[in-house]
Amino acid sequence: PAGEPGPVFPSESPSLTPELKALSVQNGLLQEILPEGVTCVNISVDGKRAVSGGNDKKLHLWKIEDGWTQECELNGHVGTVNSVAMSKDGEIFVSGSNDETVRVWKWEDRNAVTVLRGHRSIVTSVAVSADGDVVASGSYDRTVRLWDWQKGLERSTLRGHTDHVTSVAVSDDGRYVVSGSGDRTVLVWDLQEKDEDMLYHVL
Repeated sequence: PAGEPGPVFPSESPSLTPELKALSVQNGLLQEILPEGVTCVNISVDGKRAVSGGNDKKLHLWKIEDGWTQECELNGHVGTVNSVAMSKDGEIFVSGSNDETVRVWKWEDRNAVTVLRGHRSIVTSVAVSADGDVVASGSYDRTVRLWDWQKGLERSTLRGHTDHVTSVAVSDDGRYVVSGSGDRTVLVWDLQEKDEDMLYHVL
């Protein structure tokens, strides 16, 4: 429809350095060039803010209401940032990195609220429930971990995969965690069950 922004597509760059460019289909104008080596991006539900991470080991916060405007860069990770996730209101966001840590941040504070340690290899994927209460992460160590991020503690370690965990997701209500792995399985975990009974379904 007229007046509505079109989809965003990556644009080719003549540079040898990988860059992700956001182009508006509506007017054909380049809005912003995201930092080089971008590995992950997440946009808030209301479409007003975004967070990206990449090989520069930083998180970049963006305002995207009127084009991509970078608000700030956040330091903390000492390895490539592989995954970012945001709560429904965009106030809480989570990052996972090659440095084997999960970090939970508050948008307004611009600081990591807590650093979560427990994985024994690269953190490949992170997820957070809509209300920001449930944080999950997956790793090359073949585990999915659940975190009580407000206390800075690991809540549970979910074992079932026989290869790297490559992706995790949390249902909006925080009841289910879904994980995918190089072992070619998708596991569904019911967080209302006790640890030994959490594995709900294998796909």
